[in-house]
Amino acid sequence: MIKIGVCADCNISAGIRKYIADDKNLKSEVNVFVYTDSGQMVDNIENNKDIPDIIFCETDDTLDIIEEIRRKNDVVEIVLLLPKNKKLGDIILYRAFGILTVPLKLSGIKKIIEKYKELHNVDKNCLTVTVNKEPFSVQLKDILYFESRKRIIYTHGLKNEIHFYKTIRDLEKELSDRGFVRCHRSFLVNAKYVEEVHREYLIIRGEKIPVGRDYYEQGDGGIWKSLRKWNKYGAIIGVGGAYDGVIFRIKPEVEIIIGKDARYADIVINDAVVSDKQGIIIFHQNSKSYSLWNVADEVIVVNDNLRILQGESVSLKTGDVFGTEDSSQRFELG
Repeated sequence: MIKIGVCADCNISAGIRKYIADDKNLKSEVNVFVYTDSGQMVDNIENNKDIPDIIFCETDDTLDIIEEIRRKNDVVEIVLLLPKNKKLGDIILYRAFGILTVPLKLSGIKKIIEKYKELHNVDKNCLTVTVNKEPFSVQLKDILYFESRKRIIYTHGLKNEIHFYKTIRDLEKELSDRGFVRCHRSFLVNAKYVEEVHREYLIIRGEKIPVGRDYYEQGDGGIWKSLRKWNKYGAIIGVGGAYDGVIFRIKPEVEIIIGKDARYADIVINDAVVSDKQGIIIFHQNSKSYSLWNVADEVIVVNDNLRILQGESVSLKTGDVFGTEDSSQRFELG
């Protein structure tokens, strides 16, 4: 998501917002926010707060402001909004990324955005940030999760981890359409690497990442609904018992064994009425269905009425609930 900050007359600001809101393509890739005045703009940049990629700025009485921005930040691109017939004068000294004549036209705004994308290699698979006042691009597939500490974002997963100034809220908005899910006020995770979700933490490659209560319970279906949007995995969700609320992600066409003995089982149930190797579950991505086999003497019950005996199998769907007949532990298929 390209961030555009606007410091201009309210009519110009409203016009830029409307142009972008009315254009389907621009709306999906550009986020616009308006500064109340030039003082707020300079203050935000000085304090590394909500720094845009591009600033659209009126030139009337603002050249000193632009010079001040340049002293504080060498990376942000500045587009000057120039009244018709106004002479350029010393504007060129401030390294303008572009100059647009007021009243603005949509074509002019589009050219600026396309120029920015081309120059900065904007790619949905990459994230470009400012590190030591220089643009730095990282491949999102290499990021396991982002962590925020006092307005500084730290990457996890890169060989050479980096940090940069940005609010995690802004980062969440920027990556909301690229497979990253907020699980805590300080953590943003790459959905495709999440292996398990517990009520207080999730697991990525063996590492526990905190989960905030509000994020676990968010919306209809909770955090799993947010995660499943970005992967082709199935899920086994604990209902009651020791695994209540725990989400296990399972890859397509991979056997998941449930039982009491950790030597055999992928999901271990410490319950005397469960066999060492109780059942096998497989998720089928193409049909969005599950296969369940009972490989033990104990009966598996599905949806409180269907009894699966040893050696029998059944096809299940999302929302079905199963468990060993006398165990308090149940699982829902996600």
